[in-house]
Amino acid sequence: MAADPFAFFRGGAATMAHDLAKLPSPSIQVQLCGDMHVSNFGFFSTTEHQLVFGINDFDETLPGNFDWDLKRLTASAMIASKLLGQDQTYGEDIVRNISRAYRNNLHQYASMPYIDLKHTYIDEKSLASIAAKKANATSQEYLERLLNKARKNSSHGMLGKLTEFSDEGTRLINNPPLIEHPQFSPHGKSIAELNDEGLNSYIQSLAPDRKHLLLRYKWIDWARKVVGVGSVGTGCWVMYFEGLDNNDPLFLQTKQAQKSVLASFFPDTQFKSEGERVVHGQCLIQGAPDLFLGFGKTSEVDFYVRQLRDMKGGISVGGDGINTTVFPDFAKLFGWALANAHAR
Repeated sequence: MAADPFAFFRGGAATMAHDLAKLPSPSIQVQLCGDMHVSNFGFFSTTEHQLVFGINDFDETLPGNFDWDLKRLTASAMIASKLLGQDQTYGEDIVRNISRAYRNNLHQYASMPYIDLKHTYIDEKSLASIAAKKANATSQEYLERLLNKARKNSSHGMLGKLTEFSDEGTRLINNPPLIEHPQFSPHGKSIAELNDEGLNSYIQSLAPDRKHLLLRYKWIDWARKVVGVGSVGTGCWVMYFEGLDNNDPLFLQTKQAQKSVLASFFPDTQFKSEGERVVHGQCLIQGAPDLFLGFGKTSEVDFYVRQLRDMKGGISVGGDGINTTVFPDFAKLFGWALANAHAR
């Protein structure tokens, strides 16, 4: 924690949930992200392949009191401000920007017809309009850089990074410990059998048109992949498919779904698996998420599936990410995105 308070905070959703449970809270419930912080926003593609901005992590999602997300987001903003070397006053201004944007946008969404709200996203046109009117030049440049990076993320882009050509054809690279091909699970079961079991389960979760599309692809290879700070210890796999040939690639990411850190405080028993819980929450919060978003289970784990990097782009703090100049503008964007999610 002393070495990197922000990294500690990102990995401490359960700790904060325990603390929030002790505080007064209005019983106005929404679909919570459950692990809301400034690095859990980003760009993603809708089912119509439109680039939009919003929340991008749903591992802890559950229905719960709205202020839990807002408090965790603003707490993360204060910690991120200190990470950038700023004082208390700067951090408080960032928190105000988030809170004000959340309040003002939620007020607008409250009077919006439900179908209109369902189709309301923070898309490129909305971002460009707001940036031109209210954001400084540095924020506009940073936003455009993020958009360009997200546009370039595609299955074709992953082909050269994650695969190599062998006697058997195109296969996922083996780069232990980041990417590897284990033969057995920690419980000693054949990975090949578990993958067959999981893929069949996942396919059944897809809508008929998406199932039809996926079944046109041939499953070629799989590999275990290391994931980020908040998900250390969680199983994550990459699946590689080919359509017409190896110039028609599809990469899917399978991630283990575990019990939400909010489950002890907001019990929810409507789902048969944790993967289904995650997908349900993501659909409510994002509105039009990944074309191949689905869930499944094996004899060992629950999981959910999404495209690996199809027009996806994340937000980071420090380094090449958010700096002190752009943070005030992006704080407003974070508040807006959270309001959009909660209003649904």
